[in-house]
Amino acid sequence: MLVHLERKLRIFVFSAIVTPVDLDFVGKLYVDREHFRYDDLEIAYFTPDVSLAQIDADDLGGLADVYFEAQRARGEVFSQNSVWTMPDQVRSEARLWREFTRDAENSNKRRRYVDSLQAAVEVHGFPQAWFDDIRQGTGFHQFGDVTALATAV
Repeated sequence: MLVHLERKLRIFVFSAIVTPVDLDFVGKLYVDREHFRYDDLEIAYFTPDVSLAQIDADDLGGLADVYFEAQRARGEVFSQNSVWTMPDQVRSEARLWREFTRDAENSNKRRRYVDSLQAAVEVHGFPQAWFDDIRQGTGFHQFGDVTALATAV
C-alpha cells in the first residue's frame, strides 16, 4: 500500500500470487489510524500477472470482518470512491471480493473498474502530474512491495 497523507490518497498494489497472508497484511493496516484513513480516495491496482487463485471465500470474509470491526471501533465511514485497475483475466475473480464481504452495506459502495493506472488517475480527477508521482512514489508512505507501480501504464 502507498499512502499520500496530504492528497488523501491510498493505493493498494496486488501483484504475482496474492495469498491469505497478503490479506492479513491488509487487515493490519485497517487499524493504523495514522496511515489508513477511511475517507481517503482509493485505487486498487492489480498487475497484469496477478493471480487470486489462492484466495477463497473464507479469506475474503475474514478480511471483511476485520475491516468492519475496525470501522466500528474507529467510528469512521469508508470512502465511497474506489477505482480498481485490473486485467480482464482477474476481473470476475475480483468481483467475488465484494460478494463475500459478509456485509450488505458493501454492495452500496461505488467501485469503478478501469484497465490502466492512468485511467484510475483520470477517474479520480487528479492532475496528470500525480500519475508520475504515483509511479515514482513521490510523497507517499510505502507499506510492503509496490515496485509494480514503477512500470504501470
